Amino acid sequence: MEETKSLRGRIKMNKVAVVPKNYLFRLNAAEVISEGRDLAFILGPLIGRTRAQGAVVYRADEEMREFRAIAARADAAPRNPEVRTALGVEASGVIHQVQELFQTEPEKDERFSGLPEVLQYGFRQILLFPLRSEGRLLGILTLGRTEAEPFDLRNLHYVKSIARVVGAVLERDVLQTQLANRKLMERAKGIIQRRRRVSEEEAYLSLRLQSRRMRIPMADLARGIINEAELRKTA
Repeated sequence: MEETKSLRGRIKMNKVAVVPKNYLFRLNAAEVISEGRDLAFILGPLIGRTRAQGAVVYRADEEMREFRAIAARADAAPRNPEVRTALGVEASGVIHQVQELFQTEPEKDERFSGLPEVLQYGFRQILLFPLRSEGRLLGILTLGRTEAEPFDLRNLHYVKSIARVVGAVLERDVLQTQLANRKLMERAKGIIQRRRRVSEEEAYLSLRLQSRRMRIPMADLARGIINEAELRKTA
């Protein structure tokens, strides 16, 4: 437990922490604490069964239209820990169109040459599995190898079974996050209404406009407004 707390203390937004070998690392730990333990038990056996050197779970951020890494395991030390954990625009666009799993060599496929796990661990073979529920894209699961050796599709049924579990975890998290974000938005709108003497709709439109201009999720913006209001109370 103490080790986990220490690890979380070193994690920063949009950064990948340097972690012990084959140890689960989490980003934005406060937001993914509910599913972190489940994923820790899932990714280890998946790596062993598929002879991969690493696995990453990305969650879809519908508002920002990108994918962010929330959990991973790897059998090698990262060679470049300071990498961004969100997929690029081109890779995200491809993932949105893909219905089934596929694999590729990042050295030959520029769309995926900038994947965090490719930059971190030098993976030369990547398998990507979209995580969907009722047609909705919740995220993706990736497996990586340091050698350009295709994954054996005879293990496909096992990967699919693990992907279903990961998808269920993400779906649960989406529901929890939506509820939490709704509460944040209501509080932030109330603060704006009192400060500016505007209607609820005008407060919402103000939040949305500022979110787009700053390119941050509305929930993050709302959280910042609430924190600022709390600080003013104690000042």
